[in-house]
Amino acid sequence: MVNNDFIKIVDIDIIDEEYNEAVVMIENKGIVFPCFTYDIKFPIDFDFVTFECMTEEQAIISENKDSNIECLDNNFQCKITGKLLDRTKAEVVVNDLKLHVDSTIIPGDIKTGDFIEFKAERIDIEDIT
Repeated sequence: MVNNDFIKIVDIDIIDEEYNEAVVMIENKGIVFPCFTYDIKFPIDFDFVTFECMTEEQAIISENKDSNIECLDNNFQCKITGKLLDRTKAEVVVNDLKLHVDSTIIPGDIKTGDFIEFKAERIDIEDIT
């Protein structure tokens, strides 16, 4: 079950005021990670946004059953471990956070309910209103 009550903004770094671009540090049950956002209204209403993972590499089945977002060396890149919530919608849940991935990174042998891991070049917060 995804619960937006546990999502908090730790910090906002405005990159470009004209285009409303910012780096937003998100905290969810002790995991802190950066997100990129553009053309979004502040304060953010987490009931009306999606977390979109920008990915290039294939996901793999994870031996680890602990959900996690691990920040890597550069500004946005993260290693993500989570449960595939819905294969057809390409949704992964990490703690109480639902992430959307490109369905092409999910190989055919991975099914809904499997724990997967993959690297995201960045996570975007997108307004869905």
